[in-house]
Amino acid sequence: MKTVSILSAVQKRRRSLVREFTIQATVTIILIIVTLIMLLFVKRQKEELIHAQWQTKLLLLMSQEVKQASQDLTRLCRLFVVTKNMDYKLEYGYILDWRNGTLVRPYTVNENLYPGEKISHKDILIRLGCKDEELALLDKAGELSEKLVELEDQAMKCIETGTYVAGPASILPGESADDFAVRILHDKTYYKEVEKIMEPIDIFIKILDGRTQREVLRSSALVDIYGFISLGLLILVIISVSGFVVFLNVAVISP
Repeated sequence: MKTVSILSAVQKRRRSLVREFTIQATVTIILIIVTLIMLLFVKRQKEELIHAQWQTKLLLLMSQEVKQASQDLTRLCRLFVVTKNMDYKLEYGYILDWRNGTLVRPYTVNENLYPGEKISHKDILIRLGCKDEELALLDKAGELSEKLVELEDQAMKCIETGTYVAGPASILPGESADDFAVRILHDKTYYKEVEKIMEPIDIFIKILDGRTQREVLRSSALVDIYGFISLGLLILVIISVSGFVVFLNVAVISP
């Protein structure tokens, strides 16, 4: 009877040890797996943060290019009308064409903004992830710009032909074609039209900057959160493994 009781106690103890071993091992394995998954989340979120920062840089560079191209067109048109130097008119047409995607982009643009490709400003911004409401502002600026291009084209044709060419503006009585061309590109009406074009472009840049900065901050915050969670899980893994080692030492190695 005594022997049976001893065997029964041993079996109970063995079952208890197996149960404790299973629990300890299961908890440790689960913690390790969860920690590894969280570390993968941290890695992925860091990649998204890097991408968001890179995209922000490119979008802001592109928005500045859009604004600079518009300013260059105004400058070149005025220079041609005043100086009659054909180089300015050729440069004006060149910028207009590659801006609209009918000619390949020059290699003087940023190396990450598709130099040598035939692609319009709008299509580049779509590739870079611009939102519809942001593109709508550029569409508005583009519509206003087209009207201004008609006026600029009229002025340049007047200079080229030396005579009045019909268009959006009308010549004054006794005014020469040259004086007419200079006047319509330097009067208050022209300045107001330029300001109208710049207004949606400036709003576009402001909205774009705000949105991209928020996305960067969000990604950065998630990296920090996932990092803290991973650190907490690593601490739990260390505690669990330490407990498992103590359990094996007490229950198995030196019972």
